[in-house]
Amino acid sequence: MCTFIHAVLPAHADLAAVSSILQAHGRACTPIVNAGLRLNAGELLCSTTVGHCDCGTPLASSQGAIADEKEAQWRDRMRRKGWSPARIARADLQRRAAAERPATTRTSDVVTSLSEWRTLIEAVLQSRATTSFGVLVESSDRGHDQDVVRTPDRECVRLASLDDAMLESMRQDVIHEFRR
Repeated sequence: MCTFIHAVLPAHADLAAVSSILQAHGRACTPIVNAGLRLNAGELLCSTTVGHCDCGTPLASSQGAIADEKEAQWRDRMRRKGWSPARIARADLQRRAAAERPATTRTSDVVTSLSEWRTLIEAVLQSRATTSFGVLVESSDRGHDQDVVRTPDRECVRLASLDDAMLESMRQDVIHEFRR
C-alpha cells in the first residue's frame, strides 16, 4: 500500500500559477483522472507526488487505526474477488515488506516536513491564484482500489487555523479544503 498526495482545485484556479508555486516547493501539480474518486462538479484533481509515492509523509501520520482498518478492508476485497487465503497472505507479506523498505532518496527540494507543507499551503492561498486548495492524502494499492468509486468526505479549514498539529492529525482519504 502506498500513499499519494493530491491537490483539489476549483475549475477557476490559475493552474499555471498554482503549479509554479508547488514546483518551487518541490512538489508536482499534474492534472490526473482518478476513476475511483468522485469530486464536486468543476473541480480538478492534481497529483503532487514527485517520484513513485509519498510514503513516509508527515501529513495524516497519526492515523494508525485507520491503516489497520484499510488492511482488513483490502483482505476482504481480495477474498470477494476469489483470492485464496495463501495468495492473500503472500500479497500481504509483499505489501508489508514494501512498506518497511526505506523511503527512496528524495531531493532536498521535496516538501517533507509539516512546516514545509504549511508554508506551501499558505503560499498557494496568499498568491490569489485560487480561492481554495484541497489536500487529499490517499493510501491505496494502485490497481486494487480501482473497482471502488467513492466520494471523499470534506473538511473546510480556515488558513488561520493551519498549524503542524492540524496537518499531522488530518484524516486520510478526506479532502481538507484550505481557504483564506
